[in-house]
Amino acid sequence: MLLSALLYPEHLNPTFFFCWTLGLLALMPLVAVVCKRSRTFASQPMVAAYDLTTLIPVVTLSWLGFRMLLGDPSVHEIPSRSSAFVEHTPELIMIQAAYQVFGTVAAVLIGPPLRTTTMIAHHVATGLTAWLSLQGHCMYYAIYFAGVVELTNIPLTFMDLCGCRHPARLLRAPCERSTPQLRNPPGRYFPVLEQRYPGVSTAARLSFALGFIALRVLGWLPAFVLYLRDLRDLAPDEPLVVGIMATTTVIITGLQMFWGYKVVRGLVDVILGGMRSGVRDSAGSKRE
Repeated sequence: MLLSALLYPEHLNPTFFFCWTLGLLALMPLVAVVCKRSRTFASQPMVAAYDLTTLIPVVTLSWLGFRMLLGDPSVHEIPSRSSAFVEHTPELIMIQAAYQVFGTVAAVLIGPPLRTTTMIAHHVATGLTAWLSLQGHCMYYAIYFAGVVELTNIPLTFMDLCGCRHPARLLRAPCERSTPQLRNPPGRYFPVLEQRYPGVSTAARLSFALGFIALRVLGWLPAFVLYLRDLRDLAPDEPLVVGIMATTTVIITGLQMFWGYKVVRGLVDVILGGMRSGVRDSAGSKRE
């Protein structure tokens, strides 16, 4: 049963899946050609092309997820969420799987900063979970895990382009204007974006932080518990497949909580930094 689930899941549409996968892989080098001719992205065109290309699956997934979450209420009234077929979830899952295959291949080809152990583990675990769920396992939960939560990756894309892909630094203050001696500050990819659009950068940072906490921490944990409960119902029939899916989901959840901790810590640092700055300004005005 595991072999059939790995090779050809029941709800797989090969044409749909490979069109998305190969389409993303073919589009990235084309976008890179355009980026190479751009003064903004010429320094690292493949990194920029990757980020810009990911917007296609990310926007599509988040739109489909919210449409299904907030659309037909009967979707949430299915009797068994462990094995029930939910219309349109196969397409949602296949796009997510294609997105993760694209992310893995791009990381290997481009290398750092995309090729890190953490991100490769995330791509593989997420892609494998999505692929196995096409066998008909807990497809309902794809609405949230494969769709809704991708909304946070939209502001994150702008942040990735502006700054470092390091969770602890995602909320750091915008960089100072570049000087001729330091055209690209360490850890920055395209700092000119942040300099040109400081308001957009601030909005992206805030919306990402709040969205991540709401969707990938507070909303994620209850859905994760329900997912494991319903996944357990399938264990007697397919223990190996269920065991793999449970393991990959735990890995993904652990990464979400780790990144969530980094985001919360960044928010606290920003708030405390603002409070300290306000106290210093107040003290300085009193001395005058």
